[in-house]
Amino acid sequence: MEATGFSNWTGTWKGGSGTVSTKTDLFHDAPYTYASRFEGARGASPEELLAVAHAACFNQALATISA
Repeated sequence: MEATGFSNWTGTWKGGSGTVSTKTDLFHDAPYTYASRFEGARGASPEELLAVAHAACFNQALATISA
């Protein structure tokens, strides 16, 4: 399986904003900012997406043990 993601950013590091999307449109232009990444503001966080990916992989691996 090939997984593809897209991201764009406009503006400065703290004052700008961006979006993240996936090729499958699971996420389509989900907004993110400095505040959503580092200050708990509403919006997407690339780090949160990585955490979800790791959790899903780990859970599926555990399922092979209990099968």
